[in-house]
Amino acid sequence: MALPFALLGRFWPGHGNVYASNVAENVPPWVVEQGSPGSFGHVGVVLALLALCLAASPRLRLSEVAVVAALAVLALAGNRNVLLLYWLATPIAVIAVTPTLRRLRVALRRRRAAVFLLGARVAAGVALASVLVISGVAAARETSLSAPAPWRAPTESARVIAQRGAAGAIFAADQYGGFLMWRLGPDHKPYMDTRLVLRTRSEFEEYLAVVDEPRLFDVWEQDKDFAYVLLPVAYPDRYLPLIEHLYRSERWALVFTDGAETLFARRPISVGEGGAEGWELEAPAIVDRIGATLAYRFADNPRLLEAARAQLATLLLAIGAPEQAERSLIGLTMPLADALRARSRLMAGDLEGAARLADASLARDSSDVASLDVLAVVAARESDPNRARELLRRALEIDPYDVEAGKLLASWEGL
Repeated sequence: MALPFALLGRFWPGHGNVYASNVAENVPPWVVEQGSPGSFGHVGVVLALLALCLAASPRLRLSEVAVVAALAVLALAGNRNVLLLYWLATPIAVIAVTPTLRRLRVALRRRRAAVFLLGARVAAGVALASVLVISGVAAARETSLSAPAPWRAPTESARVIAQRGAAGAIFAADQYGGFLMWRLGPDHKPYMDTRLVLRTRSEFEEYLAVVDEPRLFDVWEQDKDFAYVLLPVAYPDRYLPLIEHLYRSERWALVFTDGAETLFARRPISVGEGGAEGWELEAPAIVDRIGATLAYRFADNPRLLEAARAQLATLLLAIGAPEQAERSLIGLTMPLADALRARSRLMAGDLEGAARLADASLARDSSDVASLDVLAVVAARESDPNRARELLRRALEIDPYDVEAGKLLASWEGL
């Protein structure tokens, strides 16, 4: 009886709720909308339509209002419940407003408004057909249902682990856990998966702590006997600091990456064992080989190929290889590629080049927060703290949840 209320508490918005702030589908839609405008703006429109339907009902039932209100509260508390609101509240609203619509139809018939009724039917048919066409076009652009969507599941790393044959537990991003259990079986148990209802709050907080503070990972994992660590680069990007830490570690070797997945294997203790050497991403030949693999893999989808190469550049920047990051971006013209080039120049110490690229990006899009962050760092390094703070405040006004701007501003409070 108490379980539903316990689960409700896990996604209810609150400053100290680790589940609400760290599980993507638990974040309130209005918070997502502030960080990514256009993601959930439709929720307000739907809520207004539902309220209008209920208000137009000739005999409004308390049960209908209570159910719709409860669904609306759940949807506003966590974006995972938005579809639940649409699926269940819409039929209730239609049932509530139907008597009013029926009376309106009769009144229009009495006034011989057949043309109006015909027009309404045609408009409804066109609206329905438009939705079906748009849905069909969107579905046709998606990847095949016979394989996981690119980068949402670690298909390539799972293949490499299976080929290596060495059994052992895996420390992986929570969204990877279920796929690894399904693909690899019990010989490779992931430490974490998305069944957080099976985890205590302290376990989840511990997991997030070692992800966000890589210096804690080495001590924490000593008694865990992990054979592999498998982390994503960009979905989400919170694992980048840990990826950089493991790449520089003497205890782990990077044995595979396609720019989106990073697979580390524990280095053997004895020098004589094989497999101690990992991939050196500072080597141009390695970057070119990864790029060629991506070109072959996404030969039929240029849009995915561009995204894959941008992720590879993001990984190279994370491990401190700006020259190779720019190498992986050759030929790309999308805004994200320009932002990554600016960061490459910044990391390489070319402040003028970084500022020029960031200014060009802002000329195309004045709300480009990433470019504002780059310009802020450039201003700080050029001993212009006032301009740096101004740029960061501007970035936070556009995106209050810009993590980089918040961290930079906090670190420069004494400037």
